Amino acid sequence: MSFIPPNVFYFSLESETVSHSHRFKTGLDRESILSLELEKADLESSTVTGDISYVESIQKFQLKYGLNQAFNFGITIPMIKKERISNLDVVDSTANTFVSSNSSGSSEGMGDFELWSIWRLYYTDEFDFQLGLILEGSNGAYSYNDLDSLSLGDGTENISGFLRWYIYSKTSTLHGIIEANGKLSNETTISDSNNDEVALARGNKSEISISLAGNIDRIQIGGGILLDSKASTRIGDSSLEDGYMGYLIKSYINYGNLMLLESGKPDHLWEVQLDLETVIFGDNIPIETKIGVKGSYFF
Repeated sequence: MSFIPPNVFYFSLESETVSHSHRFKTGLDRESILSLELEKADLESSTVTGDISYVESIQKFQLKYGLNQAFNFGITIPMIKKERISNLDVVDSTANTFVSSNSSGSSEGMGDFELWSIWRLYYTDEFDFQLGLILEGSNGAYSYNDLDSLSLGDGTENISGFLRWYIYSKTSTLHGIIEANGKLSNETTISDSNNDEVALARGNKSEISISLAGNIDRIQIGGGILLDSKASTRIGDSSLEDGYMGYLIKSYINYGNLMLLESGKPDHLWEVQLDLETVIFGDNIPIETKIGVKGSYFF
């Protein structure tokens, strides 16, 4: 969400692929999704062989407008496809139901949309402080006890805020970025597969990232470390035990003429970005790897 000048529109299309088949139990101690699900079902690991993995494909449409020197606002609409890839064989008949319930499947459709704004608190040649507010809808399909339907949304309406600090160097093209992000979720009521109503309280989330980027003509290269923490989700009186603490590395490379925005509003301003993000260790966090490509156009 780069800040754009007044009277400038920004449109982007981003495509991401996220995959995982394991999680970190504690530190670098890994556990497969199959082992985790067998543990939840109170089944021995010897009752089933094979593996389970998940792949998520996300296309994000984003439109942003520079209202004035201090404010940007916009909307993000995600289209999501989730797949569970299951290759399981029954060893013990007690696992027949488990294997049937965890068979391969997919769901696709619109995820939770976001309305957001960015307030530029302070800007000089050396510093740039930005405050952001994000309102996330609950329009994405959510199902917690129907394994045939993979959730495309959180099931709750959320509000997020972030504080971003850019630090520029006068003697080089390098700049640092420090960002803190927090998400608060609203409790809601949902219906289970039996149409019984139950309370859903999505766990709150926080992130802190530190990264460094540099420019070489039209190319910008950056990367950093992200600390990601999430509280467990509660449904009724039960915890899903999906809370985690994790550490990630991320990197990206941009190519385009975005830097020209600092000196004016040239025609045909565009940018292409490739990014990679992966979990390196943590507690109870899925070991996810995200690969993305993003195309942006300013007008």
